Amino acid sequence: MKDSPRPSPADNPCHCFALRRAARTVSREYSEVMGPIGLKHTQFSLLAILSYGEQQSISTLAELLGLERTSLTRTLRPLESQRLVERTDEGYRRQKMIRITAAGMEKYEQGLPLWQAAQARLNARLTGDERAQLHALLDLAQGV
Repeated sequence: MKDSPRPSPADNPCHCFALRRAARTVSREYSEVMGPIGLKHTQFSLLAILSYGEQQSISTLAELLGLERTSLTRTLRPLESQRLVERTDEGYRRQKMIRITAAGMEKYEQGLPLWQAAQARLNARLTGDERAQLHALLDLAQGV
């Protein structure tokens, strides 16, 4: 039996690997810019969602962020200990709700220019058409 040559990763690139690598790179860039205010990119994203003023259930937040509930809970802990967000019992059917506090809004407003700078750096790497294509392809990959 003759050994067949092993295919190169370039012949059949793994979509999961490529997406996760790109996501880690982009996530690292956003987290680095948030460093001066002591937030990770996931924490800032959570504050951004809550900054619209409506409290959200943990399930809804997890879905919006694309996180498992347990991962969201880990993301929430430091924000709760810093009193940037708080849990309430004002939800439906005894569902715990999360809302941003005044300190959380202040932290979000501190981070917004940093996020905008990171966003501008990433936008500069792609044309407007390429950004639109990227988002369309990501939506397609998610089945949206």
